[in-house]
This record gives sequence, C-alpha cells and structure tokens, in this order.
Amino acid sequence: MMTAAAAIAVATTAAASLAFPHRAAAFPPLPARFAPPSPLLRAHNPPPNPRRRRFGTRTYWDESYELNDDDEGGGDGAVFSWYCGWHDELRPFVMEALDWTLTAEGADGDSDGGGAPTPPAVLVPGVGNDGAIRDMYDDPSRRFRDLKCFDYAPKGVRLARVMLGLSPSVMGEDGDDDDNTNKSNSNDDELAEGLDVRVADCTALPACYRPRSFDLVLEKGTLDAIYISGEGDEGLARKRLHLALRELTRVLRPGGVLFSVTAAAAEHVERVMEEEFVAGSGGGYYEAMRNTREGEAGGLWTTEEGYTSNNVDAAMLVYRRTLRELEDQDEEIRSGVNPE
Repeated sequence: MMTAAAAIAVATTAAASLAFPHRAAAFPPLPARFAPPSPLLRAHNPPPNPRRRRFGTRTYWDESYELNDDDEGGGDGAVFSWYCGWHDELRPFVMEALDWTLTAEGADGDSDGGGAPTPPAVLVPGVGNDGAIRDMYDDPSRRFRDLKCFDYAPKGVRLARVMLGLSPSVMGEDGDDDDNTNKSNSNDDELAEGLDVRVADCTALPACYRPRSFDLVLEKGTLDAIYISGEGDEGLARKRLHLALRELTRVLRPGGVLFSVTAAAAEHVERVMEEEFVAGSGGGYYEAMRNTREGEAGGLWTTEEGYTSNNVDAAMLVYRRTLRELEDQDEEIRSGVNPE
C-alpha cells in the first residue's frame, strides 16, 4: 500500500512532467557526476564532494564530456542544456537584451549594405554540449550566425563541434595544430559560416578574441564552474571569477551586453560587477540592465511578449557596456591625454 509521502512524490513528479514535457523529452538524465550544480548551492556552504577539488581542471571536464560521448556511442554526442533550453525559455530574454545593444551612433542594428541587419557578434564561453546554443545558432531569425564559442576542455569542444554540425577536429587557443587535429572551419559545410568553436581559457582569453569585438557575451553556468573551482576558498574563488569577468567584459564592444545565466555564483557575479565594473559604484563603464536573482519579489523579468523569468532555473544578470567610455576617450584625446 502506498504511503501518503509516496503518493505526494508520485503526484509531484507527474505534475512536473506535465508542466515541463519538453524538458523530459529533450534532456534525459545524465550521470550524476555531470549533473549541473543545484541552484541552491552557495560557495560559503559547499556540499561535501571531493570531486569539487578537480572541478576547475580540464581533466575533470574531459572525463565528464567523455561520459556523455560514450553514452551516445561516440556518435553525435549527448546534448544537455544547463538551466534552460532555448526556444521558449532563454530566447525571449536574449532577444530583448539584444534590443538594448547600442552602436556608437546610439542605434541598434547596423546594415550589411544590402538592407539586412548585420548579425550581432556573439561569444559563448563554456559551450560544451549545451543544446540551447545549437538551437540559438539555428534560430529562424538567423540573428546568431556570427557565433564564436569556446570551452576549457578539448573533449567539450569536440562535442560542441559535432553538435553544431562541424567536423570534430579541435581548434586550439591560438589556432595552431598542436596535436595534428586542429583545423579551421574552411572545410566544414557552408551553413557553418560565421561559426567558430575552439579550446580557450575564460580567465585568459587568446588573442583571436580581440578587445571590443562582440555585441553579446552569453554565458550559461561557466562562471558557476569557475567560482566553484575555488574549492570553498573565498579569496581564490573571487580571484578566478574576477579574471573571467575581466576577460569577458574586455572583449565586449561599448554598447554591447554581457548576459549571465548563473546559479551557484549569482551573488558573487553581481558583487564583482557592482564593485569593480558598474558605473557609479565601481567607477567602471557598465550599467546593470536586469537582475532576476532576487526572485519574484524583486527580480521577476517579464518580456513584452509575456514570457517570465521563472521558466529559467537560474538567475539572469544582464549588464551593458556604456557608450560613455567612448565619450571619455574622445575627451582625453582632445585634452592630449593618451587613453589606456
């Protein structure tokens, strides 16, 4: 005979499957060692898990991605979307955030000369096997065809390339063929035009990611992994997080948007940005556009189309690099001061 507690558990599971049928169908359970960190995880109260000591190493992620590759028999590789999928979950918010991007003239959307808007240059750190990024690239709007992705783990890059329809050959940080497997995308299908996937370290980006070269930087869980790799050491975790945010903000164009989907590190991402990058507090050139970390009481995000942020299983933090930076540099040039 079923106990009351068991009946409640069954009812809850059934309700969840009805509420989110697309998640159950699209993202089957993964091995426990590859499960994403709980949204309730906080660095000041980490769970007793010895694997956390290796969380920031390439070996850890290579082994995790290899498990997913093996699950599919080495074929297309397993896909898994961290915190949310694309179409009805993340897409409405990213599209709205793109409307906040600015050019030097203060208008959104340059033209390619033929009347069609030029796709925004997008950078995705820690891409791994996230199916949401594949769906973003394939979006019917074709707004995400200038897409650059990287991952810390070579096996994660291999899975990403296969998932995105590229050859599995892994591009290194500098593009060199260190292991005789690196190739450019030139031999891939023409549909992959504008798509680049390679190995890189988020805390020290390679030269191919030039300063002020991206309109949108979209990270999903990468800052969580970087912060947790501090192994509970607040100072080390904050240092690594600062290095990553410094790099991601460095490659963003004035008027561009940093979009972070984060759970474990949400509080700390907000703190670092506010203290060191946001104008008026840290004296920087960034302004906070959205913050859903506080939940429905103060952070619920509802788009113009009526999508709400409670469908995303993490906080969304959005910052825009202001055009004031360009104005200040112009003033410095007029004053005879060399800007840094």
